[in-house]
Amino acid sequence: MIIKDSVVLGSRHSNTVTIKHQKTDGHGPTQRSPRLSLNLSVTLKNGTQIFTDSKGFEKREKKKNPAARPQGIFDMYSSNSIPAYFQYKITIMILAAIVRVLSVILWGSIMLSCSSLPVKQVENPFPAQDGLTTEVMDYTLYEVNRRNRETEDSPQWIEEAYRKLKIRALGDISEKEYKRYRDYLDRGRLYIIVHPAFFTFFEYEGKPGGGEDWRLNYLERFISESVVFPKISLMQAQEKVMRDFIEVKSTQQKLIILVLPAHYQDSDRYAFRFPRDEYTRFLNEVTNESGSVLYVYSRSMNSGKLRKSDMKRLVSFLQAVMPESILVGGSYYGRCVSAFYRKLRKKIDFAPSYMIADLVSLSPSDISFSTALSLVKSDGRLDSERLTHYLAKNKVNRQRPIPERIVNIR
Repeated sequence: MIIKDSVVLGSRHSNTVTIKHQKTDGHGPTQRSPRLSLNLSVTLKNGTQIFTDSKGFEKREKKKNPAARPQGIFDMYSSNSIPAYFQYKITIMILAAIVRVLSVILWGSIMLSCSSLPVKQVENPFPAQDGLTTEVMDYTLYEVNRRNRETEDSPQWIEEAYRKLKIRALGDISEKEYKRYRDYLDRGRLYIIVHPAFFTFFEYEGKPGGGEDWRLNYLERFISESVVFPKISLMQAQEKVMRDFIEVKSTQQKLIILVLPAHYQDSDRYAFRFPRDEYTRFLNEVTNESGSVLYVYSRSMNSGKLRKSDMKRLVSFLQAVMPESILVGGSYYGRCVSAFYRKLRKKIDFAPSYMIADLVSLSPSDISFSTALSLVKSDGRLDSERLTHYLAKNKVNRQRPIPERIVNIR
């Protein structure tokens, strides 16, 4: 009987030892004879022990190393169990999180150290606006702030402001009156604002500032709050520009159409249904009972589109007024404003229409931390130039960039 053994030592990638044994008596494998038992045990570098039992079956067993200590985050590069690519990705994620936290802390300290936005004081929303002299704008701002101080801060006026809107609905105007509104055009321009101050009244869940000062409406309380998060700071800046714009244009008797969220009083998202309607008070304060401001309701809270009958009425009104351009703003770009604008463009072919970069608000859900950080200046005001560039270059929600339809009112 001849026993043939072959031994193969491990390759350069491992120290595995393989031993094959075969027994033959020279007459081929058909001859039955007693089996030769060979017990073999080999231990690899990683602690795995390979051995054969008495029947020749292979078994593996991982031995525990009591001296090994658990690996920390920065020990993973010494381990072969995590691929290098994932090691790199995990490290980048950790560093990004650290930078994000430090940025919030730094931003918060800067914002808290700077003077807060003027709450009651209405400012020129577009300092470089063409066509208006400094004297005209200064007089307008004087009249706005005088009315806010002398009229709208009185308890009697505030109590009345909660009850109902003091501006006319588009549906309450007869077609014979439409052409009369041509006199309210702003150098040929007509403004449409979709869902003004939507974030403040329907999405913000924080506690507004202002204390117990009843002279402040809810948006002014929101603006006065000290915040450390860039997204909220951006919303404060956007809401203030919107408020100041409506205040100035309504005082100048310029034509504005407000598209208000339908049935907002019945929405669970509206926290001011009882006992007083804060949204109604806000609208009355910023529109100044102006005869040049009209309103219409959108189809729903979550859509800027109008019902068919209201859109038909709006188109008839615009045809009668014949503006040289139609400028659209509001909340939010890529959402309600964009939905309204797309529908309007399909219906209007007699006047060009644009979206105003300064007056379209971005939803906090549609922008990143870094984007919000870049769009607010160190004094808390909106950086209009960067916002215009951002809208012209980036897709927001489902709205693709349309730079030819984004304008700046300056």
